[in-house]
Amino acid sequence: MNKALYQLNSQPPSTCGGGTVVYVNGFDEEDTLYYDGIEEREDAGTPPIIQKIRASLAFWLKEYIGYHNMGLREQVYTEMVMKMLVGNPNVKGFNGLKPGWTRLSFAYYLSKDELKFILAAIEFIAEYGHRFLPLYEFDWKTGDWTFRKLEIKYHTTKQQLAVAANVFHLDEMRLSKVAVKTKRNPENNHMKFERYLESAKIIALSLPNISQHTVDLPKGIDTDMVLFHI
Repeated sequence: MNKALYQLNSQPPSTCGGGTVVYVNGFDEEDTLYYDGIEEREDAGTPPIIQKIRASLAFWLKEYIGYHNMGLREQVYTEMVMKMLVGNPNVKGFNGLKPGWTRLSFAYYLSKDELKFILAAIEFIAEYGHRFLPLYEFDWKTGDWTFRKLEIKYHTTKQQLAVAANVFHLDEMRLSKVAVKTKRNPENNHMKFERYLESAKIIALSLPNISQHTVDLPKGIDTDMVLFHI
């Protein structure tokens, strides 16, 4: 910390704890002496050694990879994401209107397979998301969506669920055996992501394709704010 920015030299430290006091005056606290070093004054109590090591490693990693390389990769990922979002007619922006939102981070350390999987998941929701709405109960007061566990039994047959579950189970068993030989193989992740999407699509196609479903809106609800058919 720059000493010129530190304004507590003539006052007690901002935090209390062991290792900040040189001399305690029991008669007048204004005469209590504190250490002059900024780190000693503000780093009270047991030093957070592990936290400092983690923070140091984070800065070391950024310097090792290089800010330019990180920025370049993030720029490439951003262009890929925006190209997909803009080109999909089912993905629309509401310019600040937030009836519900999800934060996505496309960090530089994502693999291309992971990025493509996230984009494919977004496209899946844009195409099949409305099919899953009957499986949820919406609370107009709180805005909460609650999954109806029993509802899926009426919309999905046991055979369809078994197919989806079997695809997922067989894939997990196969990948676990391969993982013993190869600790981490990008090809394994690629196949695993494909199986996830395949299982989700099987379930989605088993649900009714409801395009319009009218409901009685509570009083005071702006119809323009209702972006989903409930």
